[in-house]
Amino acid sequence: MKNCSHKNLTCLNPYELIRKYQCLDCEEVMMCDCDKKIGLKYLSHQLSEGTELKNQKRIPVSLGFQKNICRECRGLKPEVYPKAEMYGATSKIKRYYWRELHFKQLEIFERLSSRGTVDPILDTSEEVQELYKKAKNKALKEIKKLHKENPKYEYNELTEPEVIEKYNIDVLNFKGTYIKSSKHEKSKVQYKDEPVTVEDYVRLKFREDGYDSLFLESRPLHALFGVFMWILIQDPVDPKNRMVGFGDRNAFEKNGEKVLIHTFLPEDFGTSGYYERRKNAINKHISELEQEQSDLDWLFRYWSQHSYNFRQYLWAHKETDLIRAKELLNVLPTSTILKILRYLVSDYWGNYVGWPDLLAFKDNDFIFLEVKSTGDSLSDVQKNWIKNNYEHLKFPFQLVKVHKHKEIEI
Repeated sequence: MKNCSHKNLTCLNPYELIRKYQCLDCEEVMMCDCDKKIGLKYLSHQLSEGTELKNQKRIPVSLGFQKNICRECRGLKPEVYPKAEMYGATSKIKRYYWRELHFKQLEIFERLSSRGTVDPILDTSEEVQELYKKAKNKALKEIKKLHKENPKYEYNELTEPEVIEKYNIDVLNFKGTYIKSSKHEKSKVQYKDEPVTVEDYVRLKFREDGYDSLFLESRPLHALFGVFMWILIQDPVDPKNRMVGFGDRNAFEKNGEKVLIHTFLPEDFGTSGYYERRKNAINKHISELEQEQSDLDWLFRYWSQHSYNFRQYLWAHKETDLIRAKELLNVLPTSTILKILRYLVSDYWGNYVGWPDLLAFKDNDFIFLEVKSTGDSLSDVQKNWIKNNYEHLKFPFQLVKVHKHKEIEI
């Protein structure tokens, strides 16, 4: 469409540093001129195409940089796209301002550098990386100041009390004697004169009521998913399946060695778009598992080895992951196992974290338990799981708090 004003735009993927926008009128793809300087200098590899967030489809950039494309350049309020909590980036400043921090770090590095236009992403020399680290610290201070004086984003997550009220969470409170230690270790609580972790304390308290329990969190669920879903995910008739390479997890964990292994994965794996695209095949696969529920134990053993490379990709490759996944298979009803598989495949990268600490069970009864010690609070990924459990999974769930009754030193 000639002379299009590009007023009707959508961002292909807000989590790209150099964002691409598609005009819904003329269908052209472009970038905003405000990203041109830093894009050309440091991120040229990101300028030729964009990747749609929903399905990971790659779309060529057709119009390059254009003026007044992003919301801010059009005088509109920027939309909020916080990143999930991860190691080294749990604060709201780092999660909400991740893009501004990266750009500011490059800007400050350029000012500090005496070596011209050296690229700190490509130059791994000690001098350059030390300067880049210094720029990172300065950038964080500047963005913190900017947010304090004139916040660009509003933090919109629910507080823990709001989550508890909104999703009708049953909170179980214990009082414990905490053990003071000068060592940097997990909190310990006294149980019958023995120091135990807070999670073990809750396990032991539930045992008093006849419940056994398993450590849960995420990895045994990833292993379950890997074993039962590999044959669907790596289906050779899927036109989007292609060979991918990644680092061997075992070699890396053993001695830091970088060994490349290969397996098949669809290019849109882990997205909600994958689920929508493959919904019929997913429904058929899960229906077949339901029909074979008496043989799930046999299938688990048989598919454990076949799924190894896929489980490597999911970081569910250890023997202990398989053992814990097998325990879940023995404890949970088949309907619950299948519901977990469907929940994960519907949006794997959105749903794979935040699972509770423990699974307690007795006879035909089970309950998911999130354990918090004194001073701890729910993380954002845990809040997200609680929301999804309330709206979709509907599994029995309790938040267990172990409050500090007193503290002793031993």
